[in-house]
Amino acid sequence: MASDVNIVDAGVDRRRYEWILEEGFSGLYLWHARRTLHSAELVMVALVEGEPAGLVIPKRIGSDIGYVYYIAVAKRFRGMGVGGVLLDHTLRFFFEEGRREVYASIEDDNTESIRLFTSRGFRPTGFEELRRKYGGIRATKIYAEMLVVRGETLYVLELTRRDEVERGRGDSYSAT
Repeated sequence: MASDVNIVDAGVDRRRYEWILEEGFSGLYLWHARRTLHSAELVMVALVEGEPAGLVIPKRIGSDIGYVYYIAVAKRFRGMGVGGVLLDHTLRFFFEEGRREVYASIEDDNTESIRLFTSRGFRPTGFEELRRKYGGIRATKIYAEMLVVRGETLYVLELTRRDEVERGRGDSYSAT
């Protein structure tokens, strides 16, 4: 199934993809995901046989950091590797732009997302690590742009090499 997934830009009319968010989020998360869907610079959609199966909203932070805002997969396509394809595509996209760190904040009880991100090498981090790496002011700005909220853990993946092809996934990045 994962090999049959085509990733495309969502284009201007993003309302047609709101139903994917509605299947995956509720409450404040749904409100924010919808808002982000329409305001984000970039939204990528996974198509399976031409049908929307999921989406990812990546965000650029400064010139060196990528952030995975949301990944959502339609219910009927869950468990088929669509989320992994979306994440891998996003990581390649960030790597090719020259970004060397990618972050994601994940709800502590979202075991499926934690499993997906950690399977790609993401590890838990937090504000203190950002502060040590970037200093207090820049770390505060970065953290604010990511909108990490109570009940979420921040994860990071450091992208460094183009040797993933040798490891079998066909990706052009790897975790350190």
